[in-house]
Amino acid sequence: QQASLTELALSGRHQRRNAAVAAAVIWQLQGRLNGAVVPFQAERSIERGLAVTSWPGRLERIGDVLFDGAHNLDGVEALIDYLEREGPGAERTLLVFGVMEGKQWHEMLDRLAPWCRRRFYCPPLEPMAGRRSMPPPALAERHAGEVFDTPTAAMRAARGAAGGDDVVVVCGSLFLVGALRAALLDIPRDVILPL
Repeated sequence: QQASLTELALSGRHQRRNAAVAAAVIWQLQGRLNGAVVPFQAERSIERGLAVTSWPGRLERIGDVLFDGAHNLDGVEALIDYLEREGPGAERTLLVFGVMEGKQWHEMLDRLAPWCRRRFYCPPLEPMAGRRSMPPPALAERHAGEVFDTPTAAMRAARGAAGGDDVVVVCGSLFLVGALRAALLDIPRDVILPL
């Protein structure tokens, strides 16, 4: 049995693969539960669930900003795959990028840099115990870009530099995406706990 994946709410080709795996797991569990759920109902539930699932900050477009929680190389590859297929092209893309220490930021930035005409670097969050951001000047040394002290300053500059059809891509850290998404939507930001 297989649920239809034609109505998938999440963007990106990788999400179709993820949804297929999730549906297969559900069908396997269905078999182990001795048919506790009628197959027709299970298929409809899977289809409905996939059609309404949302993941804030993951290939989420809000106006001229595309938020993506890509904070590792696999996430960046999925983002680039999306930009290749559905993006406006490098000449109309601006990047706001901040990343935490210990990430594969060299490789991430090497893959992202060709996909944008301008780059705006910032720390993804304020300094806090146990967590350190990569210094924005180090990012700019790797691939030329403008350096900012805060995420909001970087976002303001990127949106100010964007033309009518341009897209500002925000990625590199879930902290960065969370902070700028909350600021753009004027909603409370999640509390960040020091580790």
